[in-house]
Amino acid sequence: MKSNLAKVLHTIAGRPLIHYVMDCVMDVGFDRSVVVIGFQKSMVRDVLKDYPVEFVEQDEQGGTGHAVQLALRQIRETEGAVAVLSGDSPFLRSSTLKSLMTNHISSGCDCTVLTAAVDDPEGYGRIVRDPAGGILAIVEDVDCTDAQRRLREVNSGMYCFRLSSLVSCIELLRSDNLQDELYLTDVVRIMYSTGMKLGTFQAPDWREILGINTVEQLKQGQEILRDLNVGH
Repeated sequence: MKSNLAKVLHTIAGRPLIHYVMDCVMDVGFDRSVVVIGFQKSMVRDVLKDYPVEFVEQDEQGGTGHAVQLALRQIRETEGAVAVLSGDSPFLRSSTLKSLMTNHISSGCDCTVLTAAVDDPEGYGRIVRDPAGGILAIVEDVDCTDAQRRLREVNSGMYCFRLSSLVSCIELLRSDNLQDELYLTDVVRIMYSTGMKLGTFQAPDWREILGINTVEQLKQGQEILRDLNVGH
């Protein structure tokens, strides 16, 4: 990003990225919203002061799986559905999130992964399917084989889980990968290996899953927001 500012605090159309994510969450109407904060946490708290959210601090950056572990320790409920979203993905429409949740609940899945079909999947985790077409695993880009790297269906980094299933699997994560981090994506593999029910829901527009990682993407963001009618 060529900046010392936390990524979620960068702005598009005068608003921090995380505001768009929280507007989406508020529109869907979840019972509780937990935000995991770390770098520049006081500034993130400040920009979210008008949102009804709870905060969990991640002092060491141990990966997405670690962040979700921390968030779950804040939640006392044992039943229901939970969505995991990315604070730097401002283009997700509330209609898509609602459809994801509805699909997840009606299908009876333990996990539903929001995916997208993209022309250039570099940098994204790939959706690996079994011979029957069911989701087998999500393989991070850095860990892909040559064949997996050619796959075009990618992970958005956003999911719905049956809460009890997520709780039972999240502590089984191990950091035996090139990044030495706990990958939330490994929960999918663990669920598959234990016979849990997995599903996917493809975003209607692939741009909805885009995160902001570069200055160029930040500049393009306003046009994407306008095209998708996000934040209007």
